[in-house]
Amino acid sequence: WCDALRGYVLHGMAEDALADATLRRALDQAPDSVRCALTDATWVLGRWSQRGSNNSVPEARTDREEWDCRRRMAVSDTIWWLSDPLYGTPGNERWVEHVTRSMSARFHAEIRNTIPGSQGPERYQDHLWASRVRRGPVDSYDSDRGLSWTSRAAAAYHFVPDFEADDLGDPIWKLDGDLDDEGYTPAVRGPFMDVPYQVARFRTGESMRVVAATRLKGTPLVGALDAAATFVLTDGPERMPLRLVADGHLSRPQFSGRAPSEHYIASLEVVTSKGVGWARAPLGPLVVEGAEISDMLLYAPEGDAEPNDTASAVDAMLGSTALQEEATVGIFWETYQAPAGATLEFHLSIEKSSGGLIDRLRRRLPGGTPSDRGTLTWTEPVSGDTHPTAISLDLRDLGKGEYAFVLRVGWEGRSVLERRRAFTVE
Repeated sequence: WCDALRGYVLHGMAEDALADATLRRALDQAPDSVRCALTDATWVLGRWSQRGSNNSVPEARTDREEWDCRRRMAVSDTIWWLSDPLYGTPGNERWVEHVTRSMSARFHAEIRNTIPGSQGPERYQDHLWASRVRRGPVDSYDSDRGLSWTSRAAAAYHFVPDFEADDLGDPIWKLDGDLDDEGYTPAVRGPFMDVPYQVARFRTGESMRVVAATRLKGTPLVGALDAAATFVLTDGPERMPLRLVADGHLSRPQFSGRAPSEHYIASLEVVTSKGVGWARAPLGPLVVEGAEISDMLLYAPEGDAEPNDTASAVDAMLGSTALQEEATVGIFWETYQAPAGATLEFHLSIEKSSGGLIDRLRRRLPGGTPSDRGTLTWTEPVSGDTHPTAISLDLRDLGKGEYAFVLRVGWEGRSVLERRRAFTVE
């Protein structure tokens, strides 16, 4: 408890890296029952209105009440890893916040238990615990309902991802939550904001090359003189097979690195005195043996020259998948291990997010043949184990909205390979 209280005070002083180390040392010495109570992440999952009945408890918690402590802690370790606001900096501020909120909730419960008649039913105590650990101390007031709630100030950002049922393998991050989501506001980082980005995977031997870029132009972060831009691939708590740093002073920080072809969480983080730019999503592996295609990389065409390898495509890579109306966009990809002498058959179409193909595609380069359903089709003789392809598309008349490029590649004796790239026209 001495180390736990030191960590509690260090967190209050915004010394979160030191608080993290101190609290972990304390919990390493703690009994399982204490460690489980202070780190249990099932309280913060899902949506829950603390403005309802005083006997209510988050559904995500009640659904897991029968879990033993070992299972609860194992799941919590994964959730707190996924909820770390910044993989590129030491410690896990969200985990530290939860542990200190849990300690605070315990202090409040012990105070109530010393005052006759103040304890209330056990379910009410669980309600108070949930309120405090999900959103922190009460610091604002709902005048419409006459109820206090915990707060937009202490809980501005929703770092804990949303999951489908008990499947932790497909997290979805929604940085801007609301009063029914868990929330946390880092003490010294300034505002967090979603930034546009693009990530693409290419095969290289038995590994994959991962390239990423973001666009700071048009965001409040542009021009910050102290910007530090980091791109991380992580596959578990305190594991980062790839950590790249780019020049954060550029309007389009860019990253390129190599990692084993595995499942990761990809996180792009731009830390500045003006705030933090943030983007995070799962990233799966490429097949490293046999036929495969890379991701489609969107780039800015220049003149009639098209990139003929990954390096030149990355140099022109867009820092966003949000495109402008009337724009021309380049698309680059690689096809792997087609047999020598094969003729590659390409089919490229654009789908609306609501379903259906776009009626017409314009290709800037000759040779593409639009089909009746709006698909460009063409063939190319394979040029080697790695076959690069680049084309430019004219997006005039496409209109604002959500779309996806859909690429299908095949050759004789081979089933069709498919890759998709979602994009937006602004």
